Amino acid sequence: MQISNVQYINVSPTVVRISWQGSNYSSSKVIWQGGSSSIPYGVFTDDVPGMVPNSISGITLTPVSSTDKEGSAYSTLSVKTLPSTLTNVTLTNVTTSGARVSWTGSGHTKVIVTWTGGDSSGYILSGTSFYDASGLASNSPYTFTVTPYNSINVPGTATAQSTTTLQTT
Repeated sequence: MQISNVQYINVSPTVVRISWQGSNYSSSKVIWQGGSSSIPYGVFTDDVPGMVPNSISGITLTPVSSTDKEGSAYSTLSVKTLPSTLTNVTLTNVTTSGARVSWTGSGHTKVIVTWTGGDSSGYILSGTSFYDASGLASNSPYTFTVTPYNSINVPGTATAQSTTTLQTT
């Protein structure tokens, strides 16, 4: 009984899809913190639910014979999940030269705010829920994008909002 080439092929904040190759076994047992599943032979992917956003989780895959004898477990695959998607992204305090971008959400290590013609010039650490963009041109359209990142710099889902700065009077 052999399982090989275990890898993750899709990661979200709370679900990890793993794939593998194998031969000479009846089913596979997938084990992770908080759960397990039994996968029949011939199926070589599994969606592992219940992951904690922006965390490292171990997933173990074990071949099982038709008599329920377990083979050697494939070494644990460490997976870093994505940060949670930020919600309630809003633009307020729009002036002739600036705007405040704010959001809610957790499960991320840092956030990057970008906009037409500029960016936040670095990371905004977790725990901060707004960014004041300045130096914008008067009476101009801008689209602001807020992207959460996990601790190994993998981005989560970006969220965008658009506005036009006020006209100088």
